[in-house]
Amino acid sequence: MNERLGVILPRRHALAVRRSLKAHHLDGQAYVGVRPDIEPAWAEAALRALKLAGATPRLVQETDTKISLIGLVAAGIGLSVVTESMAELKREGVVFRPLSGVSLELTLSALTLPQPSPRAAAFLELSRYTFGAAHARR
Repeated sequence: MNERLGVILPRRHALAVRRSLKAHHLDGQAYVGVRPDIEPAWAEAALRALKLAGATPRLVQETDTKISLIGLVAAGIGLSVVTESMAELKREGVVFRPLSGVSLELTLSALTLPQPSPRAAAFLELSRYTFGAAHARR
């Protein structure tokens, strides 16, 4: 599955008036990220992708979940780069803006025991249905 990147920012942030953002708009901005010990691939890849695009935001806060990340953004702590599916959460006080000029590709995986639990089996089935059998490997 491929998702576009975007920026979530406080509704009252100066950049919120723009319909979309480019990497250079994020240079020097207060940034909320996920902790690298919790989500190392995302935490490092997001900041690296911004740096390669010419932007170095100021990391001011790290959090352990993307849900709490959205809460920190809503509180005005900073902005953050997220995938566009995060915009579906529609948190009050937060706006999502598409981000252009930044390329990031991550592989998502789900690992289970050879005989997954009923809950894990249901999750795998939902994933296959949602993302297509072509992407699912056993």
